[in-house]
Amino acid sequence: MNWPGLNPGELRERVTITRPVVTADISGQTVTMTTFLATWARITSTQGKDRIAAGQTTARLPIQVAIHWQVGILPNMQVVARHGTYVVESIENLQEMDVTLVLNCVALGLNG
Repeated sequence: MNWPGLNPGELRERVTITRPVVTADISGQTVTMTTFLATWARITSTQGKDRIAAGQTTARLPIQVAIHWQVGILPNMQVVARHGTYVVESIENLQEMDVTLVLNCVALGLNG
C-alpha cells in the first residue's frame, strides 16, 4: 500500500478556504464567507464540460485541490485561489488515513 502523502514541491498554490457564517440583523439573515484556513495546495484541473439546460449553455469547470489533512472542512465551503473562487462539492480523505484531503470543486461565477 502506498502512503497517500503529498510531495511538498507540488504544493505551489496558496489558497484560502472560507466557510459560510449566518448573521442576523434587522433586515433578516445574511450569509458571509469568512476565512477558515489558509494553506498551500496542489490544484489540478479536470475536464471542463459545456452543458445545455433550459436553452442556455453553461460551462462547468471542475478542479481538484489537494491539501494536508485538516479537520472541519465541509462541502458547503469555498476555495479562494489565485485564479478564482470554487465551491467544494465533495471531499476525499485518501485511503481514510487522515493524511491528505482532496477537495473536488467547481468554479463559481465567471472564473476562467
